[in-house]
Amino acid sequence: MIRRSSTPVSVAALATIAALLTACTDDASDQASTDADTPTSSATPSATPSETSQSPTGWTPLPLEGDEEISLPGRHGMTANGLPGLPYAVVEVPEGFSNFGGWTLFKEGLDEDAGEFTGMGYWTISGVFRDPCAADFDEVGNSVEEVAEALQQQQRSRVTAPEPVSIDGYQGLYLELRMPNDTDLGQCGQYDVWVSDPGGGRYMEVRGQLDRNWILDVDGDVVVLQITASPGVPEPARDQLTGMVESVDFIAWG
Repeated sequence: MIRRSSTPVSVAALATIAALLTACTDDASDQASTDADTPTSSATPSATPSETSQSPTGWTPLPLEGDEEISLPGRHGMTANGLPGLPYAVVEVPEGFSNFGGWTLFKEGLDEDAGEFTGMGYWTISGVFRDPCAADFDEVGNSVEEVAEALQQQQRSRVTAPEPVSIDGYQGLYLELRMPNDTDLGQCGQYDVWVSDPGGGRYMEVRGQLDRNWILDVDGDVVVLQITASPGVPEPARDQLTGMVESVDFIAWG
């Protein structure tokens, strides 16, 4: 998971989060396979309940600041990257996960020397890049269908056909997006996928990285729950994150 923002990010955190981007292909209709990457994101802090206070229903908001890797077993509320005023995505976090910025959870214990990483993010989308290797993007975000269509039309990226999905009773579409293995990152520079306002965005850094995206309408706001993984991450690790996403409760509090 990677973000564009003015807040500095530690090298260690970036190394772990970097693989949350998708791959480039010249055919936007290419289908993404199900065995790769993870998501990155950027967050803008806002006034929230105390990071150590617990809600009446027994969960705790994730800290919004700092680059520390913090062990966080238990029920925790993730903040939407881009619009922190949206409902929390409350998820049961097992042992072996760390928090970054309140909107990202990433799994510890993988082979970092081999470039393995996987994590879960909670996003908003205000624009989708037409070509991840170029600067132009189209403003989107009014509907789940609009966002899904823009991602499907994204040049280079391999994107699956959207499928209906429901999380905590909220309806939406599920699709996968991958950066192709033959992406020339030296020429591309930064593989930009979408923009989150204010002040953030999603981009990928690893060839073959795969994002699984649950695009949802939560009381009129379009949000994305996402898991990302680099190539080589064991399937059980990705399945564990998928189970975490599918168990999310959206809760407004504070």
